[in-house]
Amino acid sequence: MVHDGNKDEAEKCFNLAQKYFKEGNREKAARFAQKAEKLYPSQKSQEFLDLLNRLSGTTSHTPHSNGTAGGEGDGGGGGGGRSGGENVRQRRSAPASEERTSSSQSCATSGDYTKEQVDAVKKIMRCKDYYEILGVSKDVTDSDLKKAYRKLALQFHPDKNKAPGAGEAFKAVGNAFAVLSDAEKKKQYDLYGPEEASSPSHHRNSYSHHDFTRGYESTPWRTHHPLLHTLMALIMHYLQMFVLLALLLLVASLVCILISLLQKDKLDSFWPVEQISDPFTSR
Repeated sequence: MVHDGNKDEAEKCFNLAQKYFKEGNREKAARFAQKAEKLYPSQKSQEFLDLLNRLSGTTSHTPHSNGTAGGEGDGGGGGGGRSGGENVRQRRSAPASEERTSSSQSCATSGDYTKEQVDAVKKIMRCKDYYEILGVSKDVTDSDLKKAYRKLALQFHPDKNKAPGAGEAFKAVGNAFAVLSDAEKKKQYDLYGPEEASSPSHHRNSYSHHDFTRGYESTPWRTHHPLLHTLMALIMHYLQMFVLLALLLLVASLVCILISLLQKDKLDSFWPVEQISDPFTSR
């Protein structure tokens, strides 16, 4: 029976498995993915294990079938010992093998994907900067940038690509376009890189630990509507100028009022009102 208390620990193991997969260490990735599946079975961990099996060129039920064939084919003493060892390993890995086999079957029925799609997802996840994600140079034009984004967004859209990690790749493409299509953000990115690059937890790999989705899900309209983003930026710019001009006019008005009051006080001191005689009453 699986306890809900293992869910957080399983999530940590799954995150570590993804981390090692991005770094190219498939052995550690498989180890932590299997641990996550044992702690708290989930669809994403099963699909991730299936992806690792596909990439390694083996299936989850291969050890089970080899063990059975070895037990039936070998009749001698040496063959019996080898078969016994395989049976022990088979008994130890039977639950995990059955889970991964069912994962492969469920994945095949829920949605098919090709090896090219898996390779494309891996390529995006291994990219080290936004330019590499979109496949453009730093002096790319706006039109070429939009073309590259539209092509990749269509390629990794969840409705078009069912490969594991395609959703993360799609968000990474959107985040890259959201930054590079904004002149100010692009300037800051060229100077300082990703926002997390300065934090201690991101010193070893400045981009493999960077959250691809940050800045994308929170402001999706910037990604899908760059013209609207530009229009809003212009409105905010002119609004700031208007507020500044209003403040300057207010300060100028206050200065004029103060000067008028000071001049009035000076006139009153030199020409008091009581000393002014009425020509009609004086007669």
